[in-house]
Amino acid sequence: MRKNIESNFSPEPEIEQKIFKIEDLFDPERSVSNEYKQIIKNGESKNVYLKTKYSEYWGDFLRNPDSAPNASDFFREHIQGSMLVDLGGGGYSTHKGSMMFDLAGIFDAKAYISVDKFAYGENSEYDKSAPVDRMGRKGNVRRDLRCFYIQSDMLEFVSKMKDNSVNFALNGIDSYVIGDEEYHTALAKEIARATRSDGIVFGVNSDISYLLNHNSEFLSELDGLGLQDTGVDTFAYTKQTKGENWEMEGEFGEVEPEKDPEPDMEFINKLIQEAEEEKRNNKK
Repeated sequence: MRKNIESNFSPEPEIEQKIFKIEDLFDPERSVSNEYKQIIKNGESKNVYLKTKYSEYWGDFLRNPDSAPNASDFFREHIQGSMLVDLGGGGYSTHKGSMMFDLAGIFDAKAYISVDKFAYGENSEYDKSAPVDRMGRKGNVRRDLRCFYIQSDMLEFVSKMKDNSVNFALNGIDSYVIGDEEYHTALAKEIARATRSDGIVFGVNSDISYLLNHNSEFLSELDGLGLQDTGVDTFAYTKQTKGENWEMEGEFGEVEPEKDPEPDMEFINKLIQEAEEEKRNNKK
């Protein structure tokens, strides 16, 4: 059984005043609307828990950032000194080799926050949002990088965040994992609002990609990054203005995204079985 990890995080004196707290993300004037509560409730029967490895498609780039210098410059420019929220990123027990955590560390993020409704194995000592010092695992991860694992619905979490505040990563958050189109539209609207001015939204195989493609505030940057073709739908958008209005062209149903290939049900069922077995083992 994996034991809870006690955090011995101890920032250097010179960065004490910069320490980020999870409460800093939220606007005290914002709450989850009844409309969103209903969308979340409606989607519960359509959502699928899968412990996927989509974020690992970033592995080749992160192991050798010099292989795509334009991408390295892009991520450092937009991530350095800011917060990265990884939606659907899993819990602490799934982050023994987290690519998004590594990306946040390599490009000098202020904090890394993973938000996942189905996360398990979190450090409960700090109400499932404890900072974890990961300096011992990789030398390129700064000691002052704050790391949080939050067990929460994504839409519920983002809808309470401040305007223009963070960067977002989404890997594998598609129509198979969340089968409710209304949920994806609402989540995209809140992500667009909460993404900081000149901030970024990036990842692979997520419905947010073609929704932001129909939002006049966001510009696709993928063509200029020089990332290798990984065989998945990689995306990277920057927020162009400080505007707060969602300006998607047409309704969600009128957007014509590329159709995903038929899912490999044998592979998916195997992932589900492995996830359930790991959950049982963690409870022993």
